[in-house]
Amino acid sequence: MKTTNARAAVIIGAALLSACAGAQPALAPDAGAFRLSLGSVPRSGALRDPAVPAPNGGKSWMLPTATSCGYNGKLPPCGLLYVTNYHADDVLVFQNDKLVGTLTGFKGPDGICTDRHGDVWIVNNLGQNVVEYAHGGTSPLKTLGDPGYYPLGCAVNPRTGALVVTNVFSTASGPGNIAIYHKTTGPPLVLNDPNVFYYFFCGFDAESNLYVDGLNTSETFRFLELLRGQHTFKNLTLDGTLYYPGAVAWDGQHVDVGDQRYHNEIASAVYQTTGQKIVGTTLLTGAQDVVGYWVGSGSLIGPDANLNDVSLYQYPAGGEPTLSVGDFDKPYGAAVSVAR
Repeated sequence: MKTTNARAAVIIGAALLSACAGAQPALAPDAGAFRLSLGSVPRSGALRDPAVPAPNGGKSWMLPTATSCGYNGKLPPCGLLYVTNYHADDVLVFQNDKLVGTLTGFKGPDGICTDRHGDVWIVNNLGQNVVEYAHGGTSPLKTLGDPGYYPLGCAVNPRTGALVVTNVFSTASGPGNIAIYHKTTGPPLVLNDPNVFYYFFCGFDAESNLYVDGLNTSETFRFLELLRGQHTFKNLTLDGTLYYPGAVAWDGQHVDVGDQRYHNEIASAVYQTTGQKIVGTTLLTGAQDVVGYWVGSGSLIGPDANLNDVSLYQYPAGGEPTLSVGDFDKPYGAAVSVAR
């Protein structure tokens, strides 16, 4: 069931990182320090509310689950649904809207993505690393360090299996970047673009071209394309205004881009694009801050960081959710893993 707790106003800047250690946020004395002033948006990652409950200190667990797709019209459409629970420092796992597991030991789990084998990569934002789990597994397969940055989103190249991580900004209050882990090993190839300060989310199309969204120092939405095999980004201009970057995903036909502040309101939507032109809009009725959604099988699964729930929508129709599951603590990312 949806809850109606209001969101606290948030101003984020590179200087607010003291909150990660439990201190009250304070603005930097540097007059040039960048800060986001979209007051009602609870930013993704790298800033912990000092009043949140203690993190989950229990052990990871997973119930035996069916390996086939026994879809009954509930969450998820097929496979296991992984949801990052940022403030609780854990990841909850569902099958057909029933909790079947919990992964623990994180520090601000944020973005999440899966590879072609069904393995799950979890972006450990405050832990400054990315952790891999097998489908249905409870122990990490691999951990890739990302020191000096706060990783936020991830995507796996469908052709090569390379892992791409978006670093929202640096621990030294500098701009973020894109880290590419070829063969999912480090150190990564690091890329950036002078027109982007904060790097939010990334996603590949079917041809392994990479798309990245973010913000520049003027609080303006930016959208980048990295063609397969290239090392220099192309800045794209969508024929519409996006206010706060959401997840980037491939729906089988279009590059989808989320907006956490649709029409600059407390609302969320997902745009279908050709990379440069917006060709459709999925409005998530009643949603207030859908961050890292998942798209597939005619469905969209949207974790709402304000309502603290995860909802299932018809895709691309959108509208009212067909099902919602509550009792999360800042769910930022969602991904479905299917065993292969």
